[in-house]
Amino acid sequence: MFAFVSVLFAAATTMSGSPSAADDIGVCSAVQAQLDPNGDTLMEDWDLVAAMAAAKLCAANGDPRGAVSVAYMHRANGDRTAAKAILSAAPATSAEAARLQCRIAVDEKLDSALADCDRAIALRPGWSGAYNTRASALREAGRLQEALAASERAIALSPGNASFLINQAVTLEKLNRLGEALIAYATAAGAAPRGAEPWENIGRIQLAQGDSANAIASLDRAIAIKPSAVTFDSRGNAKANLKQFEAALADYASASGLDPCAARDR
Repeated sequence: MFAFVSVLFAAATTMSGSPSAADDIGVCSAVQAQLDPNGDTLMEDWDLVAAMAAAKLCAANGDPRGAVSVAYMHRANGDRTAAKAILSAAPATSAEAARLQCRIAVDEKLDSALADCDRAIALRPGWSGAYNTRASALREAGRLQEALAASERAIALSPGNASFLINQAVTLEKLNRLGEALIAYATAAGAAPRGAEPWENIGRIQLAQGDSANAIASLDRAIAIKPSAVTFDSRGNAKANLKQFEAALADYASASGLDPCAARDR
């Protein structure tokens, strides 16, 4: 994906050797567009060196997106000090800069949380709950493979813990390993038969995969345990997909009865 930005960057520097050529052919726009939709990290297949060079070229050309993009890339490279130095000079009116400053503050709090988890584990090495908490913090930090490893350790120490299995499933979803996530949720459902959350999540994934019939069956089970506006709304969507419109409307009405905002959100 970043090859496109690299080509633009190369073209800009060879066409005139001046920064002004970059914006003419869209390097700055390409750099900004290739940040992920939440603006938190670079796309996984980016060439960080080329991305940084392109962003610096934009910054030199006076494009404010360039400086913020450079700061994003410093953060992606683990250099928050450099990112904060750039952001300290950003215009107060830059929403992108303000959001990145917020994200860095969250990063630092997560670092502190992880340090506390590590200390708890060092003091009590077999504590499954500490590993589970560490998995959550790692996932929030975007360190998904490490989060999954921490979840696996928690489950190994406390097999059959439904909360730990659900936490693992959430990370697997983030990794787009949906088949494994479904297995983890199903295992959690078996470990805690009176819990609705695993079935809600199973139904949600099945619905997203276009498996409306099985989604309805899963959501039926969740509703039988603990009705919620979200679950009724999801089941209504599944029924609508199957052209069961009267039944879908009934579920939407149930969702609105439990949460008046459900209709607005739909």
